[in-house]
Amino acid sequence: MEKGLLYKSAEKSLANKDYFKAAEELSKLYVEYGEKNFRINYLLFISFKNLNEHERAVETAEEYLESYIRDNCKFSQYLSEKILSGGMIQALQLKKQLEPYMKEPEQKYFSQEISEAFEKFLEGNEKTFQKVNKRFAHCGSLDFHEQSDAVKEACCLDENSYVKSAKRACSDEYLHPMICGSILSELKKLGYSEKIQCFCPLSNEVCDVIPSKLCEIDESVLYMSMKKRLEEDLTIPFDLKARYLDEIKIKLMMIWPQMQEFNETSGEVLYSEFIGKRVSKRSEWFEKQLKVLEK
Repeated sequence: MEKGLLYKSAEKSLANKDYFKAAEELSKLYVEYGEKNFRINYLLFISFKNLNEHERAVETAEEYLESYIRDNCKFSQYLSEKILSGGMIQALQLKKQLEPYMKEPEQKYFSQEISEAFEKFLEGNEKTFQKVNKRFAHCGSLDFHEQSDAVKEACCLDENSYVKSAKRACSDEYLHPMICGSILSELKKLGYSEKIQCFCPLSNEVCDVIPSKLCEIDESVLYMSMKKRLEEDLTIPFDLKARYLDEIKIKLMMIWPQMQEFNETSGEVLYSEFIGKRVSKRSEWFEKQLKVLEK
């Protein structure tokens, strides 16, 4: 069937509320015929939405997310699907990111839409919600990959539940430092500005952290100074520098709450440990944590 006829058939299927057929026809237009434009994208999104295929609806919309954001109605539909697919935290983070560009009535409108979508999500997922929340709060008792899965699953939680369980998880000395960093990153994106307690492995004690005030790793003075040292380090082959830089960023993520404690001198020592020029108990600890990530 030629493109024009296929599009008309898809429109007819939508009008008849035959969303399965519409999704098939629009997917063919979108993928096989390369008709990747916002009009087809939105109709495909609507088809998946009405089929309750929330994840596919979200994946489709995110290819043209800027276009959805420009239209309050479409953006609201996207947020609802995101929440129904288990992405409440990401929906809240996106709203938070866009709030400076919203007028007060718009902020209230989207807050209400998010609240209603979450209530709908809970209707069929109350038991799952409780299970995910408990697993997230106590994820320090799990192995690294299970911890990672628990953090991903926790994105279905509402903000209050997420924050409460995140506080419990981050204070656990058995939580992998990369997972702790990942949780802190989510809290920072939520704009959470109250103190939480994190277990800091370098000092082997709990310290207070305000997520919203944490500097992004690649914008930090410590990272920038290490990057400069690496660029100027003639002992490191050029083709290995990108790999070393990635490792530096990962290792800094493990000590994110303590990064501000390092000055120029202690940062230089840490750099030597990061790239293997200096061996210490601390450098051995970092290598041990990296091996956990590689399993």
